Amino acid sequence: MGGSHAILALDIGLTNCKSVVFSETGQVLGQSSVAYPTVHTEGTMEQDPGEWWKAVCHGVANLLDAQPELAKQIDGISVTGHMHALVGVGCDGEPIANAIVLGDQRGGKAARAITDELGLERIYRITGARMEASMPAAKLRWLRESAPDVFESARLFTGCKDFVRGILTGGD
Repeated sequence: MGGSHAILALDIGLTNCKSVVFSETGQVLGQSSVAYPTVHTEGTMEQDPGEWWKAVCHGVANLLDAQPELAKQIDGISVTGHMHALVGVGCDGEPIANAIVLGDQRGGKAARAITDELGLERIYRITGARMEASMPAAKLRWLRESAPDVFESARLFTGCKDFVRGILTGGD
């Protein structure tokens, strides 16, 4: 298998990062999983984006320690992740706070206000979904209204997979 081609898939899930190497025919050549915590309080769900990156690094290291030959076969990397995570990133590229993830309900009032302002039909045309507390737009509005220091100090807001892609590529 020395000359075969493979892809490393990284999946930033709600509970762990899965690292899987697939052959060009879709066969699983190796895999690893590393868990990270979610902070739960009344109506909130947050994760530390740094924990996602640590899980990526540990998962890939575990995978390649077990099967070092895979490193020479990997031609590309794919990154997927859970939906609706919201990560505020500062000018230095570092997260400014924990990510607000799926299941966080603080944006409920903001979601209702957005729905009242735009209407269900327009929201559906724009997003393909209803506006709910877990949607990034509701989370952003909640941050603007309830945590303006966090909102104002962010250079950008992104999702978990894009946060990890940014680290991997050194991009902004």
